[in-house]
Formats: sequence, structure tokens, C-alpha cells
Amino acid sequence: MKKEAKVVPTGLAAAAVLALLCGAPAVQYAHAQEPATQQPQVSASVVEPLQKAHAAATAEQWEEAMTHVQAARAIEGRTAFDDFQIDEMAGFIQTRMGEYEPAAAAFERALDSGYMPEERLNERVRLLMQLNYEIKNYDKAVQFGNRVLADATQPEPELRSMLGRAYYLAGDHRNAVAAMAKAIEDARTAGKAPEETWLQVQLNSSVDLKDTAGILHALEALAVEFPKKRYWEDLFRLLKRQPDTDQRALLNLYRLMFDTDMLQGVDDYVEIGRIAMRMGFPGEAVTVLEQGKSREIFVGEFDEERGRQMLQEAQTAARADRRSLTSLEQEAKAAKSGEADVQLGIAFISYGQYAEAVQAIKRGQAKGGLRHPGEADLMLGRALFKLQRKDEAAKAFERVGAGGAAGDNLRQQLQLLADLWLVYLRQPAAVST
Repeated sequence: MKKEAKVVPTGLAAAAVLALLCGAPAVQYAHAQEPATQQPQVSASVVEPLQKAHAAATAEQWEEAMTHVQAARAIEGRTAFDDFQIDEMAGFIQTRMGEYEPAAAAFERALDSGYMPEERLNERVRLLMQLNYEIKNYDKAVQFGNRVLADATQPEPELRSMLGRAYYLAGDHRNAVAAMAKAIEDARTAGKAPEETWLQVQLNSSVDLKDTAGILHALEALAVEFPKKRYWEDLFRLLKRQPDTDQRALLNLYRLMFDTDMLQGVDDYVEIGRIAMRMGFPGEAVTVLEQGKSREIFVGEFDEERGRQMLQEAQTAARADRRSLTSLEQEAKAAKSGEADVQLGIAFISYGQYAEAVQAIKRGQAKGGLRHPGEADLMLGRALFKLQRKDEAAKAFERVGAGGAAGDNLRQQLQLLADLWLVYLRQPAAVST
């Protein structure tokens, strides 16, 4: 599987930083005529340059404002509170100038000074997370991000996703996956959709961790929520190699790949032919192998002979199978259980008899007693899709996972295929480019 490009935008923090800075900061000035208070005040010698800096900042004359801040910083005998106010003014001006590194340093000094009002602490920590992310100081972005999120009382999906990106860019992939999972959970709780880049970070981190389960989880989400051909191809490639995939689910995976024109070479054509033959659907094997032959998939002496022999065997079996359909239909109709009707319906699909397939599968479902009800709905949906009865097909696909037991691996595997079918039904062009 190709590793996804590292899509981790850096412009998000800049916009968030400016959103937190609305107008120039207030400065507490000392006046000789005012009575002394317990609140600290800016020293008289520092008042004038800070007033000039404040006026210039209000007029958005940033270079001039910084000149006055530097003049205030050069005054000897400054108090700790003077430095706090100077850093607040400097941080604000430098942020508006796009000089995020010195702005972050100034704001952090102000935070550590002990003079920051308690009601502004959360906002300041949030700002420092965003500034440090913007200047690529990811370790500090993580530090401040965890600090602000520790006190969060409501979902913070955007901020938590920034934490996930910071973890990822700092090389902490395990925490990146966990942070993005929480961001996605927060988004859903807030009634929002997760962003594609969040899932890409999960995917890239799982690749770096060599975590197959994590890769599969991220690819499944990307394929369903942000359907693109490359996600589907990578997901199919990985699903084929899963050791615990049920053979019925594997055959239905290949069916979906065939219907979406995503079989990935000669081995796929051979494998779907083998499984279809083994499970009693030679007509399906013929259809697939004939397509492979017409597309000249079987290239080279070995593959040409392999394809020729398989097709010949499938054609022989299909002729006998097709002749038996009439008697099988009579037996299925007479049976009390619906299993034979469903298997008959799947056989009809393999010969392109979709209307007959719908009737047989629905008859079997009405009788009940099915061994694999999820597969019945999946195949019903496929037949209805072929008949362009898309609304009915969607309802069938939506039922695939209904009522399944927690340990029913086949139903869970079929549920993913049903979800992919629903995506393809609604957005066929999305997975072809």
C-alpha cells in the first residue's frame, strides 16, 4: 500500500491566532494623582512608550508600535509587572506582523510571570498552542494543547485535531492516532463530520507504527467518508490479505471489485474464479474469466494456459449448472427454509438474471431460516442495483448489518462491503478517479 502524502496544513493556526487577538491589549497605567491601589501598575517611566505603542497598534502601524515597545524594554529599573505589560504588547504586535516565534516567546513569558488574570489563562494557553504549532515547535504545541484540553468541558474537535497533527509532526505516532480518534469522536458528538486530513494523519501514523489493524481502520473510514479511487484500491489490497476474512466475504469483496472495475491484475481474476467455482457459482467464474480474456489480462505462456484451463473448466461446469436451474427452482420453492431460494437467487445473479434473483432472494427471506441473512441482503442489493432500482438497493444494503451478534465476523465483514456499496451507489464517479 502506498503511504498517503503527509497532508498537515499549517495555515489553520495563523487564522486561529488572529481570531483570538481582537484589538490592542489594555495597559494599566500609573498616575500620580490617583490613590495607591493593591493592583500593580506600570512604572511612570514606561507609561509613555507603551501609550505610544498602544496608539500605533490601534492605527495598525505595526513597525512604529514595535519601535515604542523596544524603547520601553530599554528603560532601566523596570519592574516584573512592567515586563509583563511589555511582553503582552510585544506579543500582540508581533503576532499581527506575522512574527510568530518572538510573539510566542513574549506571550509565554507573560504567562509565566504570575500576572496573567485567571480568566485569561485558558485563552492564553490556547494561543500558545496555536503559535507554537505555526512555528513548528511541535513539542511545545503538544504541551500547551494537552494543558488546555485537560480543562475542556465541551468537545474541542478542531483543537484536538491540531494536537493530533502536532503529535504526528513531532514523531509521536501512537499519541497522534489517539488524539485524532478523540477529535473524530468530539466532532461526531458535536454533530460535525471529521475532516479528511484527520483520517490521513491516523493512516500515516498507523503506517509508521506498522499497525495493520490501525491502517485498515483508517482506510475503511477514508473509503466510506471520503471516497476516492486510491483509498478503495489500497483498502481492497489490504482486505484481500487479511487472514481472518471469511470466504463468503472474500468472494463478495471480489464481486464488488469486479462491479467497480477494480480487479487488480491476473491474480484477482484467477482468485475470484477459483472461489466462485469452489462455492458453486461457475457462471460467475465464466463471466469474470471471459472479461479477463477479452482484456488480455492473461499475458505470458503460464498465465495464458492457466486462464484457458480455468475458463474451460468453468464453462463446462456452468453448462451443467444452468441446465439444473429449473429443477433447483422447483426444489427451492417447495422447501420450508429460505436458504435454497437465496442460493438460487445468487446463481441467477451469476447468469445476469437479476429480476429472477430478486424474486428468489425475497422469497427466501420471507421464509426465514437463513444461515447468512446479511449475505442475502447484500446480494439482493447487488441485484437491485443492476436493475437500476437504487432506492430499494440502498435499503437492502442498509439491512446487512442489522441485528448481528457482536462476534459475527462474517456479518461485520459484509457490513463494510455494504457500506462501500452504498457509497458507490450514491457516488459512482468518486471512486473511478
